[in-house]
Formats: sequence, C-alpha cells, structure tokens
Amino acid sequence: MSTIAIVMMVVALLAVWGGLGLALLNLKRHPEEDDDEIAVTAGTGSAPGAGANDSPNSSAEGRHRREP
Repeated sequence: MSTIAIVMMVVALLAVWGGLGLALLNLKRHPEEDDDEIAVTAGTGSAPGAGANDSPNSSAEGRHRREP
C-alpha cells in the first residue's frame, strides 16, 4: 500500500469510529424516552406532543433545549 492509501484509510477509520463514539456519547448525555413513558406523560385524547404538561420542555422538541 502506498503512503497516501494508508493515510486515507486512517482518516476514514477515524471518521467512522469517531462518529460512532460521538453518537454513543450523545445518547448517554441525552437518552431517548421509551414509547411507554411518552404515552403515559403525553396524556390521552389530544394532539401528539400536547399533554397535561404543556411546558416548553415537555415536548419532543423541547427536550433538546434544556436550561443548564
């Protein structure tokens, strides 16, 4: 293998494994909610995402906008 091929292989491996590592870190910091938990907290008979808790952080979009 030539030097440029080895360098490109290392870059590609770092991109793939680095992306996997970042995805796992993101899931650890912001875990997904179970479907059962969403159904219980969302309430019944209303539009998706609108439940008993209509605060900005109760919807699926709001969970990414948490205050520190």
